[in-house]
Amino acid sequence: MKLRKHLISTIWFCLALLGVLAIIYLLQPAATDTGRDAASVRETVPAVKTASRHEVFERFSKWMESGQPPATEVMTMVRERRAVMEELIVSDPQQALERAVTLDVWQSLPLELKAEIEEPFSTLARYRVLPVCGNGSVDAVRYTELEGGTSLETFVFGNRIGISSKEKSPVQGIRLGNRAALREGSFHVLTEAEAAVARGIYQSVSSGTDFSTGATLGENPVTALAGGKLFQFADRTSFDTFSEAIAKLDENPAPHGGSSLVFLPFPAEGGGFDLEGATQMNNQYASTWTETK
Repeated sequence: MKLRKHLISTIWFCLALLGVLAIIYLLQPAATDTGRDAASVRETVPAVKTASRHEVFERFSKWMESGQPPATEVMTMVRERRAVMEELIVSDPQQALERAVTLDVWQSLPLELKAEIEEPFSTLARYRVLPVCGNGSVDAVRYTELEGGTSLETFVFGNRIGISSKEKSPVQGIRLGNRAALREGSFHVLTEAEAAVARGIYQSVSSGTDFSTGATLGENPVTALAGGKLFQFADRTSFDTFSEAIAKLDENPAPHGGSSLVFLPFPAEGGGFDLEGATQMNNQYASTWTETK
């Protein structure tokens, strides 16, 4: 009799447990719906971020066009823009440079805003690349060491990713706080407005002639900034040819040489820069460095 009662009690307990489990199962959302909702969230988050970035830069551009003096709300907007720019310098240095203010705009800013907005810069600096071992997304940690001891954590893209440490390297880019984003090439072509301001800041190394060939400047000369110096070229074709040749010098893995040779005296017969002589010296640097490794 006792056994029968125990068996009946056990059966009723099992039935009750199955009922509870069934209710729990029915109350759960379908697995496919959960997966779809999660995917939707992942897709919308970047879009919101992109929209927010665009809005921040758009508001700043409209304020600049208005010519109004900075007020409290303007300072709030500028600080929001700084936070976005700091993020871009790290995550997407190319876009940070595209969004950055130009040299002429930065020079025209009120003093109280300059501390919050990225500063365009160009100089010869020690460029350090410290490789990171492992399977992470970061290939190396980079620093640009300026005169006076300032060291900027540096973020790069494109061909500059492959450039190794240099004792002297012409760098162009933007700096904000203790971080910098560098342009891909050694030369940065200036607009007419930028060039007009740059002439009051940087020294020119070519006086009315093409730095590369020594030829007279054409109707549409190019003014480029590199390593804190201004260079002039007869036209865009001359600039592109010279710039590409100098970029190849930076393929040299040695800490000396590379594009910094542009700042040494290599006069060519008939005027211009002796690219062949600079290339030979660059090869010597590479050979000596390889032998000592």
